[in-house]
Amino acid sequence: MVWRILLAGDLVRIINGGFRIESQLLARLPFFVSAFVATFGLASWLSYTGALTTLSMNTASLAVSIAWISLACTVVELLPFGDDNWTVPIVGGVLAETMLS
Repeated sequence: MVWRILLAGDLVRIINGGFRIESQLLARLPFFVSAFVATFGLASWLSYTGALTTLSMNTASLAVSIAWISLACTVVELLPFGDDNWTVPIVGGVLAETMLS
């Protein structure tokens, strides 16, 4: 689940590369949106098909939890230290383990 957040955010940034956005926070909005949509969509689909049976929460709770995880990963990616290819998955994994179990 965590790698989808990183992959979706980087993919949108590549696609959006031709546009110059001045605000650092506004530039991360596509990361947040794509991370949320990709993760929520895949988690919902896997839960619906029965491949992901460990989630025992309803759709609204799942959406809120994934939104918080995506927001935290967006903030971590915004921080000027460390390699976001390591920090984002680590933070996302720890939060997913605690919030979704």
